[in-house]
Amino acid sequence: MLLCYYEKQYYLYGNEDQISKSYVGLYNFSQRKWIYERIELGDYNFLEGFTPTIVGNYFYHTLSGGVTECRNINDGKIVWRNEDPFGQYSVSGFIIVGDKMIVMDDGRRKLVAFNTATGNKLWEETSAGTNSYLSELNGVVYYGSSGDGRIHAVDIETGKHLWRLKSYDSYEDERYFYMRQCIVVPGENGKKGRVIVSSYSHGYCFEAAK
Repeated sequence: MLLCYYEKQYYLYGNEDQISKSYVGLYNFSQRKWIYERIELGDYNFLEGFTPTIVGNYFYHTLSGGVTECRNINDGKIVWRNEDPFGQYSVSGFIIVGDKMIVMDDGRRKLVAFNTATGNKLWEETSAGTNSYLSELNGVVYYGSSGDGRIHAVDIETGKHLWRLKSYDSYEDERYFYMRQCIVVPGENGKKGRVIVSSYSHGYCFEAAK
């Protein structure tokens, strides 16, 4: 079975803004037929390169206009849906860790956690603008920011920052911004893991918070 999505882009007459719609479908390769096809995810919203995450019988996704959703994979129906008119979820994506959906909201500069079963907001923590993709290690989410030039470590249970580490590149150099990669490597023999990031001029390796 395959979960897939795509975009249809067009322009309204007399409107220079591009209108995008996203759809989702489920195909059964054994039976060679669609289980469901072209279920619309949202008008004026789109999925920007982030694959929905499948957990059991559910899948989770975000849309650009501040939408988070959980749907039943068997029929595509909504389990829960959140909409934030001031949110912007299309840059840094999201991760699922245990019973939490961690979403980077670049519109409000917040890192937000939702309960995967109910969609209820659990916590939100101040971020710093455009950020890298999210990575998790031992209950801590990591990301790099081009908003403040720091690497952030946030405790997943409490939503509180454990540290913010500044880039060693000069703030006056535009290359100091962190790129989209943020890779975590588990530690061995009781040692802490590593967090690997890259600015536009250097690669960095930091000791993990836990």
